[in-house]
Amino acid sequence: MLAGLATSARLTGLALLPFFLLEAWPVRRQLARLGRPLLGGALLLLGFGVYLASNQLVLGNPLAFIAVQRQHWGHTLTAPWVGFADAIRSLQRRIPWERLTVGAGEMAGGVTACAATTLSWLRLRPADAVYATVVTVMVTFLPFWLSIPRYLLGLYPLFLLVGGIRQRWLYQGLVIASILALIVFGLAFGRGYWAF
Repeated sequence: MLAGLATSARLTGLALLPFFLLEAWPVRRQLARLGRPLLGGALLLLGFGVYLASNQLVLGNPLAFIAVQRQHWGHTLTAPWVGFADAIRSLQRRIPWERLTVGAGEMAGGVTACAATTLSWLRLRPADAVYATVVTVMVTFLPFWLSIPRYLLGLYPLFLLVGGIRQRWLYQGLVIASILALIVFGLAFGRGYWAF
């Protein structure tokens, strides 16, 4: 049910489908005996169906979000280095605050997503790694990177990896840096600046 809510609210919720299939496959016989073969997957797809139906009712096209993303944000499927290069170029044409948020922040977010995905394959379960991979592809295979740091909040394998850090100094450093970033970006957002 939660996956259905996720897919009805955010496109990145679709990354839960391969996760669910990998989790359900080893226990498919037990699920079938319980009379719930793939109920979770059906609810997940139902949530996305609700999203598509909403688009149809409101905008007259179930896939209207694709046209909106393409028209207003220039989003099309492209190699991740294209978005990374655009973030680098944007550093030259932006005001100082946006150099931090739109330029450097997006680059740092993209690199973090890729690093989390790689480490997920090395240290976490395959289902977690597949989820991380799908989300990373969804947010970095675009010509214009925007809000990647915000999308990292839904990349739960990143939090599993950070929670597994054994070096106390590194873990505490990350916690302090996160608190400071929350304060700085929260204050900036409160003053009307872009903060992911």
